Amino acid sequence: MPYNALKIFLLSLFIVYFFAGFYVSKTIRGEKYLIFPAFLFTQVPPQIGTEYTVRILEYGGKELDHPILFPDAYKLYFDNSIALPHYNSVIRRIGMNIWQGQSGEIGQYIEALERSFLSKPVVYEIVRVKFDTIEYWRTGKTIEEKSIATFNTEDAGL
Repeated sequence: MPYNALKIFLLSLFIVYFFAGFYVSKTIRGEKYLIFPAFLFTQVPPQIGTEYTVRILEYGGKELDHPILFPDAYKLYFDNSIALPHYNSVIRRIGMNIWQGQSGEIGQYIEALERSFLSKPVVYEIVRVKFDTIEYWRTGKTIEEKSIATFNTEDAGL
C-alpha cells in the first residue's frame, strides 16, 4: 500500500473510530466519551471511606448555631500555626480507640488534642464520618456522621 493511501486509510479509520465512539458510548446518565472503554468509569462502585473528626458544639462558653467540623473551624477559631495533619493523627487515634472500646488509652490523646488545638473552653464531640470519596471531594457531603463521644475542656480543668 503506497504511503499516501496508508495516511488516508489511517486518518479515515481515526475519524470513523472517533464518531463511532460518540455514537456507541452514550451511557445511562447521558455521558459521552471519546474512547469506547471509557464507559467503565460509570460502572466503578463508589469508594466508601471512614474517618474520625471533631465537631465543635460550643466555643468560648457560647453555643454555636450550627455545630462545625474541626477542619472547617480550624482557621476561624484555632491557632493557625499548627498544621492540620498533626491533628488528624491525634483525632484518628482517639476515634479508633473509642470505636474499638479501648477508652483507657485515649486519655493521653485527648490531653494532647485539648492542649495543642482547643485553646478556649470548648464542648466538642468525636464524630465517625462515612463518605463516598469522590462525592465528598466534589461537594463535601457525607453519608453518615455519628457522634461517638462528647468532651468539655472545662471539665478537664484547662
